[in-house]
Amino acid sequence: MAAFNTHDLDHLLACLSADTPWVTGSDRSRGIAELAKLFESAFTDLSPKLTIKNMVIDGNEVACELSEHLVVDGATRVDHIAGSFLSVVVWCASR
Repeated sequence: MAAFNTHDLDHLLACLSADTPWVTGSDRSRGIAELAKLFESAFTDLSPKLTIKNMVIDGNEVACELSEHLVVDGATRVDHIAGSFLSVVVWCASR
């Protein structure tokens, strides 16, 4: 979360597996190369920040309710989203 919110692309990508899928609305990306393009563009164009509202953890699976603050056409917007993460890599939290 910290890597995303500080737009630290290298750290964020280091926490993802080589074939990580990412789905947002109608956009679908898979793998580090596609995710690097997606996040680099989002960090530059939208300046997104995530906040965890609720989280459920079961072993190495996590489901989250999040709010995302982003800038669209010069105006700040808040979207409410759900995320499901499988095989969460614990060591990324401490890096």
